[in-house]
Amino acid sequence: MGQTIPCCKSDSQETDIELVQATRLDSRILEPLIERLSSAKGADAYRRMNHSSLEEDDFVKRMSSSPSREVQLEADLFNMMALWLWPTVSNYVAEQLSVTVEPAIQRSLGSLRKSFSFDENRCHLGSKPVTFFGLTAWESAQPIMDGDLRNVTFRMDVIWEADLEVFFNLSMAKLGVKRVRLKGVVLVDFVGVQPKACMFQGVRSYFINPPSVVTEFEGDLTSVLNLTWIKQRIQEGCLEQLSKMLVAPNRVGKVLDEQAEHFTVMRPGPKGILEVVVWKAEGLLAKDFNFFGKGTSDPYLVLRCGAVCFKSRPAKKTLNPNFEFRAMFQIVSLNHQQLNIQLLDEDQLGSEFLGMVDLPIQRMAQWGDGGKVSCDLSDKDGNAGENGHVLLSARFRPLIWKSKAEVEEMGICPDRAGFVILGIYSASNLPLGASSTQFWFEATSTGLLSENCAAPVMQVSPKLQQDRRAGEAHAERMAQERLLLRKIEAMRRHHMSLNDIADVLEIEPAHILILEGRAAGTFPTLVQHTIKWNCAFEFVVNTAEAIITLQLKSQTEDAKTTVLGTHTVPVCDLGDPGDSCVQTICLDDKIRVKVFLQVRFLAHI
Repeated sequence: MGQTIPCCKSDSQETDIELVQATRLDSRILEPLIERLSSAKGADAYRRMNHSSLEEDDFVKRMSSSPSREVQLEADLFNMMALWLWPTVSNYVAEQLSVTVEPAIQRSLGSLRKSFSFDENRCHLGSKPVTFFGLTAWESAQPIMDGDLRNVTFRMDVIWEADLEVFFNLSMAKLGVKRVRLKGVVLVDFVGVQPKACMFQGVRSYFINPPSVVTEFEGDLTSVLNLTWIKQRIQEGCLEQLSKMLVAPNRVGKVLDEQAEHFTVMRPGPKGILEVVVWKAEGLLAKDFNFFGKGTSDPYLVLRCGAVCFKSRPAKKTLNPNFEFRAMFQIVSLNHQQLNIQLLDEDQLGSEFLGMVDLPIQRMAQWGDGGKVSCDLSDKDGNAGENGHVLLSARFRPLIWKSKAEVEEMGICPDRAGFVILGIYSASNLPLGASSTQFWFEATSTGLLSENCAAPVMQVSPKLQQDRRAGEAHAERMAQERLLLRKIEAMRRHHMSLNDIADVLEIEPAHILILEGRAAGTFPTLVQHTIKWNCAFEFVVNTAEAIITLQLKSQTEDAKTTVLGTHTVPVCDLGDPGDSCVQTICLDDKIRVKVFLQVRFLAHI
């Protein structure tokens, strides 16, 4: 018999909320804050908030006496900062919609690109800023190759009851989002405390679990967009895109110290991997009925932890399905993350809710290999008892920082399971084409530990374009070269010597030969450029067998895709777990890619 655990009520059940706008704090956002804090009014407000929460000496004393414990803080300062900065942030987001988002959407629409545009007068974040509460802070250690980084983490609940407007025109129709409600829990890590002017190596922020999101639409197709199943699909799409940027294990942030390792700050890796098996469900609700009144369902599972979501195949016409569904999840925080399990009934026009349960990862990590656990399913209001239950097991495997010899001697990883990070800093010597040409990386790996792994089988980097200024400079250089070639050809017709032509044009003779060689196709065009990605691919693999394949691709405006180069990385050649290395690999003999490589074993406990 398995242990029975009552369902837990999630934050998303208390309040539904929606859509977040992520921006980088550049000088346009920081300057108003500095002016506010520099003013007498701002200084008084800061002092009032400081005295209303914790005295500085008391705060330092409490943090230093118990660095691993959470300290309760007031969120007044954060809320005042949000209030002061909000108009500037709103203007910045509106500008980014016009400069960055609108061209990207237009490119994706193909022949309809000219029919799409944002309404400049109705694109803003509204007057209500994000509200923070429940602020806590603690000190933690982040393992690295030669010791630990000392980090300071803030946890805060976030609510945004937004009166924003984001409207756009598509052909003759005007559509938009009128209101958004969002609720979630945000963690902010100040990474690598150090005795330097910047104080920290960097800062990163993320939602620890997917926030709840609700939107209200307005415009010509409001009645259609607000239909329950259409609205649900749109909100799921928004949440998916938000998760790719801001939900663990994904993060946004900035490296503050130029000497700091980018991926140590921005992609530190998880605490470990949670292996979950959902064996079966029993006593589910019936959603489908035949002519004889007998009820049944076509249930399937949806497992979500952080930004990662897995779906099982549906079991046909049963209220007691056997799933034996396996999945792996990266765990960033044992204390704050949770696993959400939903049971849904598959229908032709959508899915119907059958039940759900939220399980704290900290509790699941203690199950070990002890057996199967029965968990009650609840309805959407969190009431359990009538929605059946699921039977599952879980095992948490922490990442370890030991050499291969130590791991083999201790026997803590008999299956040689490991977590691999392949980071892409930049690619140089890329062919310089039209400004609309996109470049991206694709990574795949053999030897994955599970079909439903903690990372997708194939991972794709962001699609980036060359710097527009580089394209303009390239076009200008090409025009200058064509003019020089016409002058050289005219002088050649008059039988001038190479040295005389070089003297007239005031260039080196070798440069003339190169220009003529390019025109004749003898010499390749050497005008190339560099793009920075700073993105990472992560795989959970058998380190003795896995081979990672990295491909660089490009796509022109006419949708022609080209593979620019391929490189393979046998994981067994990466060295001792915990060690990291920075290499420059060659693609197609020309393109140079700067990469970050690291492998860590997973303990078998």
